[in-house]
Amino acid sequence: MATKSTAVFPQTLVSGNAVTTAANVTLTGTPDNTVPLLTAPSDGAEINGLTVLPCATCAATVAYLYASKDTGTTKRLIAAKLVAATTVSTTAAATAVDFGFSDSNLLLLAGNEQLFVGTSVALAAGFSWHAQGRGYTGSV
Repeated sequence: MATKSTAVFPQTLVSGNAVTTAANVTLTGTPDNTVPLLTAPSDGAEINGLTVLPCATCAATVAYLYASKDTGTTKRLIAAKLVAATTVSTTAAATAVDFGFSDSNLLLLAGNEQLFVGTSVALAAGFSWHAQGRGYTGSV
């Protein structure tokens, strides 16, 4: 990324969606069974929302968030949240787990940095992920 002498501001909305189904059991360096969620624009991004939602009845699990600056070759665990055991039915809705990012608690991403996600248990119906934020743009 070229060095800029002008201010870079959030200009575009960014979002990403993913579904994880396989168990992510290796947590360091090259974790297994992760899925790409979002790639920041070339000037970076600020993430102000990230949730995961079980799509079916599930046992308790841990939801993992990884960041990568080398197109996914190396991924570093940056956050984890407990997803409680849930019974999903026509009369019982699943509850989304919020990672706690907000406008007052942003997750800042470098240019082209990627987010990957995984869960500690497999679920055939999957876990649905959503991330949202703003991408930075500026002139060179």
